[in-house]
Amino acid sequence: MRPTGLAARTLFCCAALLAAVPSSVADGQSVVRLSPAHTRVGLAKVILNVSELTFEKDALVGSYEVLVPLAPWRNDRGEVRLKLDGPLDEIMASGGSVEGSGHSLEDGRTLPIVCRFLGGGRVSITVDNGDRILDFRSRVE
Repeated sequence: MRPTGLAARTLFCCAALLAAVPSSVADGQSVVRLSPAHTRVGLAKVILNVSELTFEKDALVGSYEVLVPLAPWRNDRGEVRLKLDGPLDEIMASGGSVEGSGHSLEDGRTLPIVCRFLGGGRVSITVDNGDRILDFRSRVE
């Protein structure tokens, strides 16, 4: 399976890590920005960039870009949506997780994502592409 799908899922998790969103944020308001995340697939480095996430109803939404420098034909871009089951600040404070999905604008696939808050502004974004599990690490800026 293409690393881009996995990277796409990872991107969604990163978006979830932007959990520094206060519970009083208005719809459409920009909430969080994540540092670029990376992981490896074999020898290839995979980079995940996530746009500023905005709050919409009960979710964080944004866009992502996956870059594979050694295999640029595997680059991907798409949209991310992370569902919030409660106030983001509470989810982050408890070391919780946020699940969501990424939709690739390149190949139309929808990929599940799980983001875990590790404390200290660190976030783990896990993507299972069916062939392997990718674990991206990022920080809330």
